[in-house]
Amino acid sequence: MMLTKTGRFTVYLLILLMPVLLYSLELESGRVRLEIDEKSGSFTLVSISEGQQNPLPLLYSDDPRTTGFSLAINNRIYNLQSSSDFIRETIREPGRIGSIWTSRQLEIRQEFRIIRSASSDVNNGIVIQFGLRNISSQNLTVGLRYLLDTYLGENNGNAHFVTSDNRSIVNETGLSPPFPSYILSSRGQSVSRGLMIMLRGPGLTPPDSVIFANWKRLNESGWSYTVSTSRSFTSPPYSINDSAVALFYNPAPLQAGEERTIILAMGAYAEGGYRPDSQNISDRIADMLAEETETGDPAQEVALLRELIAEIDQLMESEQGVPEEKIVLLRQLLAALKERRVEFKD
Repeated sequence: MMLTKTGRFTVYLLILLMPVLLYSLELESGRVRLEIDEKSGSFTLVSISEGQQNPLPLLYSDDPRTTGFSLAINNRIYNLQSSSDFIRETIREPGRIGSIWTSRQLEIRQEFRIIRSASSDVNNGIVIQFGLRNISSQNLTVGLRYLLDTYLGENNGNAHFVTSDNRSIVNETGLSPPFPSYILSSRGQSVSRGLMIMLRGPGLTPPDSVIFANWKRLNESGWSYTVSTSRSFTSPPYSINDSAVALFYNPAPLQAGEERTIILAMGAYAEGGYRPDSQNISDRIADMLAEETETGDPAQEVALLRELIAEIDQLMESEQGVPEEKIVLLRQLLAALKERRVEFKD
């Protein structure tokens, strides 16, 4: 028999047919909905377009467990969804949800929060932040691999993915630095619709490598993967036209008590992309302007000026256009600082 995204392997079909009681956490804001399965830690990401009757899952959603991460710890591979070496607890905090996995060696904190893109006035994407902390007394080597089960590009003919520099991904492909700004699991033939996965930008952790391949091959590869550009996204005889992308954050030394942070962002395609740090700074500036306080504290003004400089630096590094509302905000802040400057001359 031939199984595709709707069937998978026989083992996945059996899992789907089993009665399962699901417990989930959910965040919904603007045009995005995020749901996490409390049992496995897997997530579903849905785009809710304005006026759209049927929300669009951005990743394969029939079995969200097909998207997930694995860890390489001292050359041993762990899949936390199935590993008995880790105890899992749920994160429920204002504006963020997620999971904490703890073993004798390592604590992994995975947090999700909803953000808006650089060009949007409503939330339309997510940030996933990992904190990998060595809680043992020994030094470790720790890496992370995130496998994303994409599907939107599977009905496009040859091109399953498109990069920000207009490269079409039609076969098994590997990318290494310097990366394009983003990759798109495009919906239909459009280069401006689908799942946008950021590879670099302010506030993000660039991966060490990116691999596009058949989901089954990537899922069964453990950690390392040898790319063959002659292979398509089909793995005969059962896994047909089944694309996925894996982000690799290579193993690196992690001393006792040390923490490694990895930050990803993705969402529905949006001009300008997703830049977590930029949004944080912009929100901080907007809050300061909204307060309209004049405390007479030079230290506060200096801190605000530094945030302004950081925001300008990020905009200069960006390859995308700057939204007009952000330019207006920066001009307002600069004008406010000039007005207050006289108070500190003496």
